[in-house]
Amino acid sequence: MLDRRPIPLSSDHELALGGGRIIYAHPTRHDVVIKVFRRSRKKPLGLLRKLFRRRKARYGRMLNSFVEIEEIAASVGRTGQVPACCAQFLGFIQTDQGAGAMFEALRGADGALAPHLKAHAAAHGHEPKIEAAIVRLWDAVEAARLSVSDRALVNVVVTGSPDAGYVLTIVDGLGDRTLIPIQRMSRALYARKCRRLRAEMLAAYRALTLPPTSKDSP
Repeated sequence: MLDRRPIPLSSDHELALGGGRIIYAHPTRHDVVIKVFRRSRKKPLGLLRKLFRRRKARYGRMLNSFVEIEEIAASVGRTGQVPACCAQFLGFIQTDQGAGAMFEALRGADGALAPHLKAHAAAHGHEPKIEAAIVRLWDAVEAARLSVSDRALVNVVVTGSPDAGYVLTIVDGLGDRTLIPIQRMSRALYARKCRRLRAEMLAAYRALTLPPTSKDSP
C-alpha cells in the first residue's frame, strides 16, 4: 500500500512567496520544489468574479498552478514536444501545510537553486550573453506556442555559464489569465505579443545593468 501521509515542511524549507502560493524545497528530493496553495483573501464582488471566472470557481486556490499546468499540457498537445523553456510539472503532493504542486527545481553547477534573472543581474552586471539568452528564451516560447502572462525578471532563472552558455527557464508567470484570450486566437497577435514581452524583458534587464542614458536622466 502506498504511503500517503503528508510530508512535513518547515520554515527551513521555505523559498519564496508568490502567486497565492508558498514555495518550498522538497525535504528529500533535490530536484523538486513544492508550491503550496495559500488561502486567498476575499475580494470585492467575489461572487460576480466567479460568474465570469468559472475556472476560479472550479479550481479554487489551485487556480494559479492549474493555469501553469494547463499551459504546459496545451503546448505538448499542440507541438508534440515537451517545452524545455519552462519548469516541468511533476505531480501533486499532500504536505502538513496543505496540498501542493511539485515542479522541477532548477539548480546550478554548485547544486544551489538557480538564481532568478534579477538577482543574477545584480550580482554580475551587464552581460551580452544574457541578452542573447533572453532572445533564445523568447524564440523557444514562441516555438512552443506558450502563453506567458508575466515577463518579470524574477519569474526566470539562470543556469549555465558564460563559457558553456546561459540558459533561461520560466518558473512562474506561465499561462493566460485573461477572460478572453484574444491574442491566442491569432498567430499574428501572438507573435506580436512575444516580441513585445521579449523587448520588455531586455529593457528591464538593461535598466538594472547599464548606466542611464542622457534621455533617461531627469
